[in-house]
Amino acid sequence: MPGSIIRRNGRFERTPRDRPERLDETAFPAYELFDLERYHQNRISPAILTKRGCGFQCTYCPYSSLEGPRYRLKPPGRVVDEIEHVLRVKKPEMFTFCDNNFNFPRRHASEICAEIIRRGLDIRWGTGDLRPAGLTAEFIRQLRDSGCVYINLSIESASDRMLKGMKRGYTRRQVKEALEVLEGSGIPYGASLMFGAPGESPETIAESLSLLEGHPIPLGTWVTVGICLWTRRQEVLAEAFRSGQIRSDAELFSGANYVSPQLPERYMRELITRLSDEPGYTVQVNKPFASAVFAS
Repeated sequence: MPGSIIRRNGRFERTPRDRPERLDETAFPAYELFDLERYHQNRISPAILTKRGCGFQCTYCPYSSLEGPRYRLKPPGRVVDEIEHVLRVKKPEMFTFCDNNFNFPRRHASEICAEIIRRGLDIRWGTGDLRPAGLTAEFIRQLRDSGCVYINLSIESASDRMLKGMKRGYTRRQVKEALEVLEGSGIPYGASLMFGAPGESPETIAESLSLLEGHPIPLGTWVTVGICLWTRRQEVLAEAFRSGQIRSDAELFSGANYVSPQLPERYMRELITRLSDEPGYTVQVNKPFASAVFAS
């Protein structure tokens, strides 16, 4: 099996991974073998990937390394064929496009929406990862017209210093513009923030929160505190070793996390309590402070 590692005669052997270029030639998932009704009862939607690879190199994310640094796209027709394949088994309540950055490349996402509309499919769909860059009223309208009923805007930070350090590829101004476009879209949307990357400070967190204060988020804001560490392919891991927050690769199997040493522990505990009590905020704390080194 390509990409597998096995132990044979006491030694580990690796089979080189296979990255197919023509994703239109890959098989449909065998949805007919799944009890889709049971998934529906547990509020799990069929997941559609429209591409592989990632053209961004965010410091906390390994996917450009794991899947390749350029996009390998499924043709829009092939994506919608897969949706129709699911519909032949059972019409779900909704579909989820589970790509990293559904809207990149934007033309590809736009063509998928256009194909759904062209075929007259009556579906509902959502995506948990819309990048806040290059969003226009026309594009958002196309999402809505093709059946989009849920968006999560992956903001992560609204501090220009943090966005540059995390290599997110957009600016605070673009985050604000994305929120303004979504406000008039009629599509329910939420947002996500990530606090604790290298260089994070009380000042950069305040920048992010201040931007969101002027923009009501209908489905609320999900705040993740701490960067979950789980593979050598995360650039942030080097900083975690330098700061002493992780000392060996073995810790990657036990829920290791990184939190910027510029965030005092007292401040973080007060922030977590305040946001947890704030209407519209949900806070996920990755193993609170178990692996973190805080400034005193």
